Amino acid sequence: MKGEIKNCPKSLEEMISFSKFTLGKKKLLAMASQRTKKGDFQIRTIKKFDRKKVVACDEVYLPFAAYFCHSISSTQIYAVDLVEPETRLPVSTVIAMCHMDTSGWPANHVAFKIL
Repeated sequence: MKGEIKNCPKSLEEMISFSKFTLGKKKLLAMASQRTKKGDFQIRTIKKFDRKKVVACDEVYLPFAAYFCHSISSTQIYAVDLVEPETRLPVSTVIAMCHMDTSGWPANHVAFKIL
């Protein structure tokens, strides 16, 4: 896609190196993928981060560890605090990345298939 910077790192070290190269001397937010049991959660708070450049890394399911990392303009980051609905106890804070303008993406893009 136009203006997209992308890479397929095969290790955490390569992912960090690509992110630093792409973002320059900006702060780096790192988080691990976490799989939990499915359930209903309630959103307590949403915090929007103001960032001009964002690197998103998605897991790629291959016989070995790999990621698809890319930087696209008009991507917004949010931190979402989740609570358990009945007890209102904190469950987790998750990071949500939203690509705000997908008009230039092909109709058969994998992101649309996942949605």
